[in-house]
Amino acid sequence: RGDVLEQNWNNRCAELAAFKEEHGHCNVPTGHKTLGRWVNNQRSNYRKGKLSEKRIQKLEDLGFDWGTTRGTPLPWDERFDELKEY
Repeated sequence: RGDVLEQNWNNRCAELAAFKEEHGHCNVPTGHKTLGRWVNNQRSNYRKGKLSEKRIQKLEDLGFDWGTTRGTPLPWDERFDELKEY
């Protein structure tokens, strides 16, 4: 099961790399369904300290924008996007 989860994470990371190649950034809108949710989850896991250093490094190598530092609340517009998604 762990291998499947790791492969799924790597697949999303590859999708993010393709998104960045096309759009020039890693700020996937939440309306981008699966990838947008995944990006928000990475930010959330990072803030909670639940993201491994290996994964943090992979995302930072892509130029991932954490949008915040650990332990601080989400910006208003991200919360608003979450509310719209709900």
